[in-house]
Amino acid sequence: MREREQRLHLAARATNDVIWDHDLRSGEVSWNHAIEQLHGAPATDHVSWWVAQIHPEDRPRVTADIDAFIVSGGEHWQHEYRFARADGSHAHVLHRAFLVRDDGGAAVRMVGAMTDISQRVEAQQRLNRLQGELIHVSRVSAMGTMASALAHELNQPLTGIANYVSGARRLLEARGADALDDVLPALSLAADEVNNVGEMIRRLRRMVAHGRADVQPVALGRLVHDALSLAIPNPALAQVEIAVDLAPGKVDADPVQLQQVLVNLIRNATEAMEHAPTRRLRIWSTAEGDRHRVRVSDNGGGLSDEVAAGLFSAFRSTKENGMGVGLTICRTIIESHRGTIGVEETSPAGTTMFFVLPLSRAEP
Repeated sequence: MREREQRLHLAARATNDVIWDHDLRSGEVSWNHAIEQLHGAPATDHVSWWVAQIHPEDRPRVTADIDAFIVSGGEHWQHEYRFARADGSHAHVLHRAFLVRDDGGAAVRMVGAMTDISQRVEAQQRLNRLQGELIHVSRVSAMGTMASALAHELNQPLTGIANYVSGARRLLEARGADALDDVLPALSLAADEVNNVGEMIRRLRRMVAHGRADVQPVALGRLVHDALSLAIPNPALAQVEIAVDLAPGKVDADPVQLQQVLVNLIRNATEAMEHAPTRRLRIWSTAEGDRHRVRVSDNGGGLSDEVAAGLFSAFRSTKENGMGVGLTICRTIIESHRGTIGVEETSPAGTTMFFVLPLSRAEP
């Protein structure tokens, strides 16, 4: 017994894990020495002390989960949460346990280990911040390339507003109150143009906004409409025929990041049709079980096998001045939303890109 206890003690020291034994009937808990390293001070021998060390925001979730586990009849329990240190900070821990039952099936004892995973969690958080910065820089860069086209589109409604207001003023100066019947429609048209300009600016602000991901149920219709307005502000001027056919249903996504993906795919499709005599852009989607597949297709010249194979590799671009990060960022965004993205089909008749995202479980 002493030899076994010594081996167990050495094994516990080798792992640096907090090993504990909880008597469910008395509430007593015995800890190995590692609890002092994790917590920074000695622990008491009752389960209430452990519960008190769980971060207040995590406590209801953890205690409810372990209570449900005991009732469920399972044997192995695992959870990640924040655990208090004596200095007031919190460690991120991975907590695993084995449940012991008596001959009648009643839970009598739990034995387990707590592993400090703070460094791993902090590294992942740093990586997420860096990815967020890269996504933001990519979005701002994309907006820069569209600046001249958008400036042109802003000039058109501003010119219209100036003409409507100037004409209304001339009518009022010439005819006074008798011109109201002619002036009011002109002012109404000017107001419509102001709203159009305001909406375009709001889209720009949403596109370049830098903030934390806000995942929510998103209807694709409005998102596709806004992405088209940003990527192709004037389809007639760009001579692009656009067809949109979206299946009903919402996806769980950050709308700004998903719009960034759509803008990138639409711009790439438009540029691929630069030399096509007739440019046709099609965006459509289908529901496939619990997932939503969105496709963006063009009738450009298609992609070679080599280009298609490396399309999502970083710093590989088919454009003369391209950085080769646009589609890599798109892949990062889609995969962070538990989805996939790729080339569905390519030939001399055109290319179809796709991405798949889980359907939202929220009520419509």
